[in-house]
Amino acid sequence: MDKKFILYGYSSPTDGTWRIDETLFSTGVDYRTKSRYKEYFDCGLNLLMLQGNDPYTGEKWESSQTKKNMDNAYAAGIKKIIIYDKRIFDLSEKSGGIIGKDKDFADEGQLEEFIAFCTRDYSKHPAFYGFMLVDEPRWFQIEALSQIMRAAKKVAPNIFVQCNLLPLYSCNNALYMEKGANQDLCDGFENYIRTYLERSGSDYLLYDSYPMRLEPEKGMFILWHHLTGLQIAADVCREKGVKFYFVCQATALYIDGKIRFRSCGEDDMRWQLNCVLAFGVKSVAYYTYWHKQQNGFEFGIHTDGTAFITSDGVRTALYAVMKKLHGEMQVLAPYLLECEYEDSGYRTSFFKTPEALSGMERRKFDGIRSLEMEENTAVVITRLRHKPGGETVYCLFNANDPEGEFSGEKKIRVIFAGKLIKTFSLKKPGGIDISESEFTLKAGDSAFFEVKE
Repeated sequence: MDKKFILYGYSSPTDGTWRIDETLFSTGVDYRTKSRYKEYFDCGLNLLMLQGNDPYTGEKWESSQTKKNMDNAYAAGIKKIIIYDKRIFDLSEKSGGIIGKDKDFADEGQLEEFIAFCTRDYSKHPAFYGFMLVDEPRWFQIEALSQIMRAAKKVAPNIFVQCNLLPLYSCNNALYMEKGANQDLCDGFENYIRTYLERSGSDYLLYDSYPMRLEPEKGMFILWHHLTGLQIAADVCREKGVKFYFVCQATALYIDGKIRFRSCGEDDMRWQLNCVLAFGVKSVAYYTYWHKQQNGFEFGIHTDGTAFITSDGVRTALYAVMKKLHGEMQVLAPYLLECEYEDSGYRTSFFKTPEALSGMERRKFDGIRSLEMEENTAVVITRLRHKPGGETVYCLFNANDPEGEFSGEKKIRVIFAGKLIKTFSLKKPGGIDISESEFTLKAGDSAFFEVKE
């Protein structure tokens, strides 16, 4: 079987409606068709996630919209589908668990029977892959979703239970753990993801982080939480022996009437993808593929035309960009999927460490004998291990903002302690020019180096 990254987008093809608060808009066209799912698949997205706009509530399966969507998507070539079973999803939102006295289920056996009952029809569909749970769970929801994940694995070990956690972010302290408002932010985030992994028994970690910012007070910048969170999470994934998955930013968003998340072009998307691949991420999702249907006070206003597809079904420039980038990613997938993260740090030639790297630990890399870079360059370093042969793989990622003052190419000179075997990058999978140990990286680009130590 070909080894490929699992790629998918939030907000898949819609029924043609969207909202701003309580006002409903409609194109009068249902886009949940074979042709629109094939368009999704043709962009390189190989997993479909049906969210709350397409719930399954236990209605007659054969005539349900969920089955119709799955049939259309499967006919379009999509072989993996995550569904939104509202009965299970609603349980995952509950505080304090769902098993025990005065709870929804008396014991684990009852919960297992319930999940077997809920999944009895759609689990037989050839494209069924799994179901999703509450998005960005708070600390008080971890027990319930963990009980569901453990029960699902007993009912059907191959079911994928999708659960996307909170990112490292300054306002999340109180959401990570009980009485956590005054704790150290990074410690709180680490405790939160450890607690989730230990209680749920999940074999992967997934969270979202949207770093490409444009705010009235600061202009263009990269959120410092992003790289720091990746370092913390990758360290925990290495320790726990679990896979690392990620949700990237693919829309502009206004919150409280002010722009916060900027529109992402090719350079911004390259920055995000090169960044997460450096940390050993094995699956990438995007927020969002289609213009998000829910907008307003609670969700913010998603700028129509900045996702892959507009609300009325028109491809944006981002669609073509991502189709190209996904093609590049899958060329490297057979190799990178065999690499496991070991360590990360950074080096910079700025007089002061840039804000985007300010929360990271610098760390030492004995396998790099020397590293020189042009002034005003910030480089993230990760060390991976190519498992089949045991070779060390270093990734050097130019973390400068592609929309910032220092977005151009920067000269970098690196000498490794071991023998350099091969080099490659997304743009140049066949090898990069490293004559006299020197090469260039544009902001957001990265280069991989396989070294025999």
